[in-house]
Amino acid sequence: MNKDRQQNPWILSVVSILLLQLVATSSSANNLLFKRLSIGFNAPVLAQSLPANIQYSPPDRGAPGATGSGGARAYEKPTILESDENFTRTRGSSTPAPETLQTVPKECASTTPTLLVPQNHIGLTTSSNPTLLWYLPSKDAEIMIFELRKAGEKEPIYAEQLQPSAGIIQMQLPKDKVKLEIGAEYNWAVSVSCVVEGKRRKISVEAGIKRVAPTPELTGQLSKANTPQQKARVFAQKGYWYDALETLSTAFTTNPNQSTYADILSLLDQVGLN
Repeated sequence: MNKDRQQNPWILSVVSILLLQLVATSSSANNLLFKRLSIGFNAPVLAQSLPANIQYSPPDRGAPGATGSGGARAYEKPTILESDENFTRTRGSSTPAPETLQTVPKECASTTPTLLVPQNHIGLTTSSNPTLLWYLPSKDAEIMIFELRKAGEKEPIYAEQLQPSAGIIQMQLPKDKVKLEIGAEYNWAVSVSCVVEGKRRKISVEAGIKRVAPTPELTGQLSKANTPQQKARVFAQKGYWYDALETLSTAFTTNPNQSTYADILSLLDQVGLN
């Protein structure tokens, strides 16, 4: 894994340089967990000196964790959408569908978010209110909006306008507003404003999440884990992406250390975020 990280300097340098320990605030009165993940070590040096011990095993795509209520369906990798939708309202049936982008317009490269999710399968969680993470290259976007929808539905079940903040952002779904259902798939998206050829556009990046019930085996192994880092490794080994990353990010925010840092870098690298 050290060799792989040396071949992927982008993620190493971005994570080590960009992230300051700041708490950003939402534009609403809700007290959301919306903050930047603070990492202040030298990533290239760490990658050479401290191997990570976490191993992510993607869930079986033919198992219940990889299917929707209507049966198995193809996974759509994180999608980038562009539209001229007004940011003051959500997309409805009368609004033209956004265009799927193969490449991000050059004008939007510095403000388009990257969702920290697996690139070839839907991520799983056992939580009704998981923490979601994404990376924003800069805070130049005028507006940033978070939206959560049930898979296959157009209208969001939750939406929130947030203050753009450069770096890796972590946001917990508010417990008084949202509760993911066991067995249900959802799409979450982060949208930013961008001016393309003189016109204000909305650039959205969307990915999937599914809540599943924890298995007795998972519960048993978690009960034997003595530290958050050990719990994160159990989640990762059993294929619960969102739980593993959330546990690591929370642990690192509480007690920054090189071992947790190495696990975060390794986890991101293992799902193609290089």
